[in-house]
Parts: sequence; structure tokens; C-alpha cells
Amino acid sequence: MKRVLDITKMTTLIGIATDGEKKGIVLGSDSRRTHQEWKQQGDIAYKVQTQREAQKIYVDEKREVAVTMTGVVDPNYTEFLTGILNGSINVKEAIEKGYFADLNELNLRRWEFKLPNIENSNALLLATRYENDPQLHTCYPLGAIERRAWTSIGSGEEHAINYILSQAVSVPALNPPNITLAQGVDLAYQGLKEASQDIYTGGLDLVVIGEEKIIEFGEKIKTSLDNAEQKTITNIRNSL
Repeated sequence: MKRVLDITKMTTLIGIATDGEKKGIVLGSDSRRTHQEWKQQGDIAYKVQTQREAQKIYVDEKREVAVTMTGVVDPNYTEFLTGILNGSINVKEAIEKGYFADLNELNLRRWEFKLPNIENSNALLLATRYENDPQLHTCYPLGAIERRAWTSIGSGEEHAINYILSQAVSVPALNPPNITLAQGVDLAYQGLKEASQDIYTGGLDLVVIGEEKIIEFGEKIKTSLDNAEQKTITNIRNSL
């Protein structure tokens, strides 16, 4: 018998709030998802681990919420994420209460209402623009919601957090949220580059949440990287 899991905890997610010039939120993520599969061979079970490209930042149908999650990708995760995106889960109400009951239920159900298992859970970052007021929140596995100026979660979070803290210390002007959106993009990008030291982190996606709209840059980044790679290969071939 084999057990298959997609793990997004092995990832790096960054959120940066800004209120310099334009108020907004920058969400950054890597684009690598780790797939684990336990296989049985006689009396021995062994783990096969592979990685693939995957989207990690999603925008709801009303384009008021951007969400990115760490943890296990399974039917519970898919149902919860779908509820956020189609509006059947009331994100605004959860933020106002400071408690995400649906997230709590998701994890308790996965734990069979027994003991917490952080390796088998989901946490998330929410960026919203309700009433044209961009806000960033961390949502913890048991449902607590905390507003943040900046944060990082996932397996590469230590590298990202250390980088952002070092920038805030060495350049006080780079201390979120007292920065511009452009500076927020730079912090998120460089934080993800630092997090690439984590073996489970790779690739890049960026979403910017402004007062009036949400802009997704993941496809543009991927296309640019693919074109640059193809151009390099062409140049190498032509040089031979």
C-alpha cells in the first residue's frame, strides 16, 4: 500500500505590507511543490520524493483576496481553497473576528480531532483589499489571525526572515510597512533568493495587492525566464 502526499510546507511564502507613496501588499512565493510517495517493496517501505512546478498564490473571483498556503495538499486543502476563491468561505468575517473557524476545522478534521500534527496541517497568508484598504494577515493552523507588516512562512522562512531583518537594520528606510511597493517587490524577491538555500524552495511568483486591484505576475515571470533560457541556448548553439 502506498501513501501519496503533496507538501507545500516545503516552500517559502513572503508577505510585505507597504504604505509609502502607494498602500499595498506584495506576496511572493517559490513555485516548487514537493511530492512524496511511500512505496512498499516486500517488508520494506521507502519514500520517493519528487518536485514539480506549481502555483501557490491564488486570487478570489471578486479579486479582493489573495491567498497562499503552506502544508499538505489533499482533498481537505482543495475544498478549503476553493471555498475562499468562490466566496463560500467568508474571509472578511474571519478577519474581523480574528479567528478563522474554517481553517481550524480543516486541521482538526485532518488530525481526526486528536493530537495536533504540525507536519500534517495548513497555515496561510492572506492579503486583502476590502474597502480599498490593503491588509496582510497570517492565519495559524488552529485559526488565530494576526495582522502583519511583513512575514514569511514555510521551510525557507528562516532565510527570508533573516534577510529582511538584516535589511531593516542596515537600511532603516527599508523597514516595512514604511516602504514603497517597488521596495516591497525588491524585498520579497531578494528574500526568496535567500530562501533558495532551502532545498525545497525554487522558482518565483509575485502578486501585488493594491487599493483598487490585484495584479498577478507569475505568468509574466515564467515567460520571461523561459525566453531568456531559450535565447541562451540559441546563443550557445550558434557559437559552436
